[in-house]
Amino acid sequence: MNEALALKKLKGVKPKGVKIKEDSTKLGDLINLCDEFWSSELSYYSNTPAIFYDDSYIEYHEQKALNLISDIDFSESDLESFVYVKAGYQEENYKRYLGMFTGNLLTALTSKNKLINKRTAIYLTGNYEFPYLFSGAYEVDILVVNDFLGEYVCANMAGNLNMLLCLNLPGEGSFFQNSPKNLTHSFIGGYNIETSGLLDSLPKNRICCTIGENIEGRSVIRIPYFEGSMDKKLAFIKNCTDLIKSIPDKTYDEVIKTAFELEDLYKSTLPDFFR
Repeated sequence: MNEALALKKLKGVKPKGVKIKEDSTKLGDLINLCDEFWSSELSYYSNTPAIFYDDSYIEYHEQKALNLISDIDFSESDLESFVYVKAGYQEENYKRYLGMFTGNLLTALTSKNKLINKRTAIYLTGNYEFPYLFSGAYEVDILVVNDFLGEYVCANMAGNLNMLLCLNLPGEGSFFQNSPKNLTHSFIGGYNIETSGLLDSLPKNRICCTIGENIEGRSVIRIPYFEGSMDKKLAFIKNCTDLIKSIPDKTYDEVIKTAFELEDLYKSTLPDFFR
């Protein structure tokens, strides 16, 4: 998809309260880079479809993508707009590539912002189809995804994952195998996700709090550290669940505010050495 067609498509994308750039040069740069990188890698995907499962290729792809992306100074709204523009592709190899590329974009943006002590908060919503969205991202500050279709949405994330909130993801494999390895803490929240085997894949380490409702039809509560009484713990769980479930009814700015509110709420329960 060339830049002109992509920007024309974007004009029809108006999820409630979501800020979208329709005239962003940086967005055009991201679209062009994505398409050019795909063309340069096409022979790999055409000759070896299983290459997406090869760890050495994934590492090669990641490093090459991050090097190319580093030349573009893009923002959160550019990344969000890129996702809306590129949503809906069905060809198997391309949708896998595209998912990995969005993961590379998120990693690059979050890493760049961390260097200047800037927060990175992303919110996407709107009943779009984007299989493998943010696949393999390993630098995530705050990421909120609601009502996206397709398999393996927000899956296979690792590394420094601060907060991930996912709601209404019906696709198989979504929200699956996310393994934060922070030295401090992580918060993962989910609502209404039906991936089979998901419960067994949720983080069980000592640095990640996981709270979810209707995850494979069940509630999930994993809180490795909590300072306070049982009554306070139950109130904390309810507050977190209510905040997560409130997200679909809120505007973009309200969702970002809710995510930071959840972060403050979670941090308030941690021992001092984790704050």
